[in-house]
Order: sequence, then structure tokens, then C-alpha cells
Amino acid sequence: MGRGLRFLALGLAVVVAACSSNTTAPPLGSSTPSEPSAAARPSTTSPTPRTATAAPSVASPSSSPAAANEWPFVRTSCPGASGQARLVVALGTSETAGYGIRPDEAYSPQEAYPAQYADILCKELGAPVELHSYFPSPLASGWSPLAWWNERVAGDASMRADLAAARIVLLWAMGSHDIGPAFEGGCSGDWPDPLKACFEAAAANIPAETDRLFTAISALISKGTSVLAAAPYGLPAVIELYGAEPYWKELKQIFDARVSVVPLARKHGFTLVDLEAAFNGPTLDAMPAPGLFQPDGIHPTAAGALAVAKEVAKADGLPA
Repeated sequence: MGRGLRFLALGLAVVVAACSSNTTAPPLGSSTPSEPSAAARPSTTSPTPRTATAAPSVASPSSSPAAANEWPFVRTSCPGASGQARLVVALGTSETAGYGIRPDEAYSPQEAYPAQYADILCKELGAPVELHSYFPSPLASGWSPLAWWNERVAGDASMRADLAAARIVLLWAMGSHDIGPAFEGGCSGDWPDPLKACFEAAAANIPAETDRLFTAISALISKGTSVLAAAPYGLPAVIELYGAEPYWKELKQIFDARVSVVPLARKHGFTLVDLEAAFNGPTLDAMPAPGLFQPDGIHPTAAGALAVAKEVAKADGLPA
């Protein structure tokens, strides 16, 4: 079996898996996903939108799993604090959805890194912080590539209003969903032929689409809004499978979000959150510390989400 086929179990790490209102979503690392129908794909199915306001009101924290099916997920940190709530808007994938953090529910955005960062922020500011967190619907299946996000930023009134009112915007690198189909089995065989060219083709649009997304966000946000763009950590499951291979560095360069996020964050004046340096050390490919990831080696635990939140806070100049 070629190495490309072994990416099958890893590619789903970055997809929000299908589920229904009566079933639990399958693990995002499942190696046997069903092919979603066109009507079920995220490009045509979004969670129920909430009405966005330029000055968000302080809402009660959302803890019900049903809240994850709304667009966006809304939660207020330090609701009892005085003063106007600061709005934090987060855009991302399963890390933002809080996949698997709680054992009793598939998605726990109230435990994911944006919510934990909002908790840190409100305590530092002494004022409430309202989080509006956007991620593909757990009720839809399929991939949510950068083009999907660009369509939402261009046409979703709720998201556009939130971005315009935001004091802080959190961005997880969404290009993983562009290259995900290649990991799922679209690319197979030996290295370098045909795997290298196949993965390069799958990743070819990521820099341009990321630039398009960052440009659109830059045009919407207000002056003084802080945009924190994450260069995600290296996944333990990927490092375990490929870290010892002679072509590892070359392969990693193809799909590593850092390749596009770092220069484009600099271009647009966004603040880089360098999670690879924090989680994977100076070589950027060491195994993360134990306890930060779930058994799938893909999704963070509550401790991992908190570690991400602390790195976001540190990048934003807050005490971690």
C-alpha cells in the first residue's frame, strides 16, 4: 500500500463530519466516511443564522450541544462584569468547533480555544467578552475549503456584520480543507511519483485563496481591530506516520499551513500565532507534549485547547 493511502485516516482530521439531529457525529479521523450528497455539503447547508449587531449585548453562556448548530455559536465570558462587551469573532474548523473535547457531546465550542481565550481576555480586561464563533455545521458533511469561506465572507450578512464590529478576530488556517480530499485518498502511490505532483496540485490554490480571505477580512474590519492568524501545530498522528521518512520535510512543505499563513499575515498586518513553534519546538516537527491531544492524535483535549488559547493571548500581549 502506498503512503498516500495511509493519509486516509488523517485527512478527515480537518473536516467537520456528518451527523444528524438523532445521531452522534462520526470521529473526524474516521477512515470510512460516507460520501455526502450535494444537498448535504457545507457549501449549501449552513447552521441557522443569528442576528448580528454592531454592539453585541451580553448574552448568557451557551452550554447546550444544540448551540453548536447555530450560526454563529455565541458565548459570553465574565457576563457579570461591568462595561460594554468586547466582541471576539472566530472563524475555523474542528478546532474551533471543539470536536470531541467533552465525552458526552460531539462538538463543544464552549470548551474550544476561542472560548478559553475569551475567558482569559475578559479576566484581563475586567469586562465581558462576547464570542461569535463560526465553523461549518456539524449537521452538514463534506469539505469546507477556503473558497467556501470566501463565499461566506462575501455573502453572509451575519458574518460580515460581526467582522465589522469585532474588536478581535481569530483565524484558524482553513486551507487544510482544500488539501483534505488528497489525504482522504485522492492521492495515492509512491513518493515522489505520483504522490508529490498530486499533493502539489491539491494545495495549489491555498496561497491565493488565503490571500483572498485575508484581503476580504481586512476590508471589513474596523481600524484598530486585532486579527490573530494561527499557523497550526503539527499533528502527532502525522508526525508519527511520516516524521521519520526521508521525504518528510519536502512533503510537509506542501501541506503545511505555515507556508501561506506566515507571509500573508505579515502582508495584511495580522498578528501571527505560531502554534508550531509552541507545540512542535524549534524544529517545528517534534512531537507535542503528552496530554494535549485526544487519542486520535488529531484533535486537542481541553488542555490542548487551553494551551492554544494561552498562545493566542500571548501573541495578543496578554498574560498567559
